[in-house]
Amino acid sequence: MGKVQIKSYIKIGKKVFKGSPTDELRNDLTIDLGGTANISPINKIVLVDDADTERDSATISTTDWSLTDITGGRRATAIKDIQISANYSVAKIRLYTDSRLYFEYTLSTPEAVQSGGVFRVTITIDVTASITHSGGTLISISGETILADFILRRFTTGEYIGYTIDFLDIYYEGAFQLSLSPSRTVDPTNYRVTFSASMTPEAIVNMDEYRWRNSTADIDLITIKLQAVTLDTGVTHSWSLMIQL
Repeated sequence: MGKVQIKSYIKIGKKVFKGSPTDELRNDLTIDLGGTANISPINKIVLVDDADTERDSATISTTDWSLTDITGGRRATAIKDIQISANYSVAKIRLYTDSRLYFEYTLSTPEAVQSGGVFRVTITIDVTASITHSGGTLISISGETILADFILRRFTTGEYIGYTIDFLDIYYEGAFQLSLSPSRTVDPTNYRVTFSASMTPEAIVNMDEYRWRNSTADIDLITIKLQAVTLDTGVTHSWSLMIQL
C-alpha cells in the first residue's frame, strides 16, 4: 500500500498559516493517477476579504515553483507578489486551477492591506509517501520520494499529468525476468487507485525483486526487494498496490 499525504502552508512576513488540499484536488489526482488526464497545474492565487469576497489575484506559472527533497517526499515552493487595488483585510487565501479550488488558507488574524501596496505570499506544498508490503520476506522498500514527486509535479510544475503505473516488472539477482500489465481500479469517492497483476507461469520463474513502473517516463516508482522465491508453474501468483491520496 502507498499512502500519500499532502500538506501545505503559506508565509506572510513572519506569520505562518496552514492549509489543506480540497476534496476537489484529491478527486482530480485520483482520476489522473488512474490514467485519465484530469488535472492542470495551479495557475492562480486569490486574496479573500473578511466578508468572504474574492479580491485581488495573481497568476502562478509552472516555472514559479522550486522543488526540493524532504524526508519521505518532495516540497514545492513559490513566492508571489499580489498588487493591491483597494483597502481591505485579507482573511483567506485560495489557490486555483482555473475555477477549481485546490487549496484554501484561513488567516487566524486578518491582514490589512492598502491600495497601491504589494502583498507577498510564500507558498509551500509538501507531498510525502509511505509504502508498506505484505507477503514474502521483505528486505527493503524504496520509492517514497519518487512517488511523492510523481504526484506533486502534476499540480505544480505540470509534469506527469495522466501518467499512471502501467507495468509490474519482475527481477532476479538484478536481472530483468518479465513484465506484467496491471489492471487499475479507480475510486474517486475514497481517493484511491488500486493496481493489480497476476500470472500463471508456464516455466519456473525466480524472483527477489519487483518494481511498479511508468513506461512513458521510464520511472520505477516503487521497488520491493524480497528474499528469493520461486514462482511455480500451474499456480496463479498475484500482486496488488493500492495508493491512497
